[in-house]
Amino acid sequence: KKAAPSPKKAKAPAKQTAKPKEKAEKKKKPAAKKSTGAMKKVAKPKSPKKAKATKPKAPKPKKLKTPKKAAPKKASKK
Repeated sequence: KKAAPSPKKAKAPAKQTAKPKEKAEKKKKPAAKKSTGAMKKVAKPKSPKKAKATKPKAPKPKKLKTPKKAAPKKASKK
């Protein structure tokens, strides 16, 4: 009779250990969401600045076209 309750006790702690592991994982996920939310807030003000930086990049390719025009002029001199 004493041997019967001992296996039951062994099964109970095994179930209890599995439940706290799941709770620990759930706690870690919301903590990560909070950190990402803070990171997103910091990235949002930077994103409009990046968009402004892309606009000046458009005139830069125009500058590359001007040296190409100068190259054919040199060929005409030859």
